[in-house]
Amino acid sequence: MMNIIRADVYRIVRGKAIYITFTVLLALSLLEVFTFNGRGVSFGINTDVIDMTMGGQMNLDGVLAARLLLTTMDNLIYFILPLFIAVAMSMFSSGAIKNELASGIPRVRLYAAKWILSAILCVLLMLTYVACGAFAATVTRGLGRWSGAALRSILTSCGAQMVLMLAFNSIGILLAFATRHSAAVNGAYIAFALVPTMVIALFSNRYISFEKYYNYDLSLCMKLFSYVDKLPGTDIIRGLCIGTAYILVTTVLGITLFKRAEIK
Repeated sequence: MMNIIRADVYRIVRGKAIYITFTVLLALSLLEVFTFNGRGVSFGINTDVIDMTMGGQMNLDGVLAARLLLTTMDNLIYFILPLFIAVAMSMFSSGAIKNELASGIPRVRLYAAKWILSAILCVLLMLTYVACGAFAATVTRGLGRWSGAALRSILTSCGAQMVLMLAFNSIGILLAFATRHSAAVNGAYIAFALVPTMVIALFSNRYISFEKYYNYDLSLCMKLFSYVDKLPGTDIIRGLCIGTAYILVTTVLGITLFKRAEIK
């Protein structure tokens, strides 16, 4: 498995996709921090609204910048798209998958190697997004009111969001192995990310009872996890269980489909 991962890392670092993705991500992180207009951030489900205040500051320090970036972490679900495309799709488009299987590599091991590498890249993407923006704000505006409690809250929020990000990654890897076509993966993944929220919002305008389904939307759960210490325990447990369930179900389904697929 390590040989597969090393070969993929070597191939990816020689390409352009990963550098373009991380460059755009860095630019977005800095824009979020340095164009902040002093507004507060409010979001929630039904009547449970979380209000995040940035202290009325027009210029964010390091701690507040990290807080702000956590609230926009759900934007990264689209940034991981080129990553799992680069990790999983090249072997199908180039035909290298035939050589991989002919060499005797088990399909489960191949699937696991792709999942692990794309998961590592997802985590690096998240950490880069928060760390770069917070570091830039710290250098230009100071660290801010740092404390052990603030550090624990930021790390806890980031950790909880990682579970949901890995769920999106698992969905992407499933689509890659199921469709084996980049255009199909792009369309299906973006549809999965957007359509459920749009459908819930549409029906909620007419039927108030539909608002409860927001609780099961991955992207909104990720936003809520940005201030996890203000959430009720039931919401935290539910969000983590939903993310974990997506990871397990999509991974098992992806491996099952790949084992049965006829590679031509």
